[in-house]
Amino acid sequence: MGLFGVIALVAAIAVATLTLWQASRTRIDGAEKSIGGVPTMTLLKLSAWLALAAVLFAAKLFPVALMILVAAAGVTGIEIWRERTMNADEAAAAREQPAASAVLVANDAAAASILGVGPSASASEIKSAHRKLITRLHPDQGGNDYLAAQINAARDRLLASREPMPPTASADSPTDQS
Repeated sequence: MGLFGVIALVAAIAVATLTLWQASRTRIDGAEKSIGGVPTMTLLKLSAWLALAAVLFAAKLFPVALMILVAAAGVTGIEIWRERTMNADEAAAAREQPAASAVLVANDAAAASILGVGPSASASEIKSAHRKLITRLHPDQGGNDYLAAQINAARDRLLASREPMPPTASADSPTDQS
C-alpha cells in the first residue's frame, strides 16, 4: 500500500471515529451538530475523501490520490470558512436589527408622515394608506421588519386616536343586583 496510503487510511479512520464518537455524545435539539465549530457532515465528508485517497494510494495511483487530498483539503477549508462567515453575518445582523420594542412613533404628526396621510385623515384613509405601503415594504416583498413595524405602529397610533373611547361605568349608573 505504501506509506502515503497507510497515513491516509489511518487519518480517515481517525477522523471518522472521532466525528461519530463526538456526534453521539453531543445532543443539540433542532440544530446541526458541530465539533469544534465544524459541522459534523463536513468532517464525515473529509473522512470519506481520506478513505478514497487511501484506496487510490493502495492502487498505486499516486497522482490521483494526491489530487484528491488537495481537493479534499480545499473543499473542507471552504466549507469551514463559509460556515463561520455565515454565523458571523447572522450574529452581526441580529445585533444591528432594532428590537421590536424600539419601534416608537413619537406623535400623530410623525405617524401621519410615515403613512403619507394628512393629520386629519379618516380611519378608512389611514387603512388604505397602510395597505398600500405594507404591500410594497413587507419583508416578504423585499422590505424589512423594521419598516413594516414602523408602518404598523403608525397605523395603530392613528387609528387609536380616531376611535371613540369605550364608555366606562359610572358610579351613578344602576348595577345588576341579582
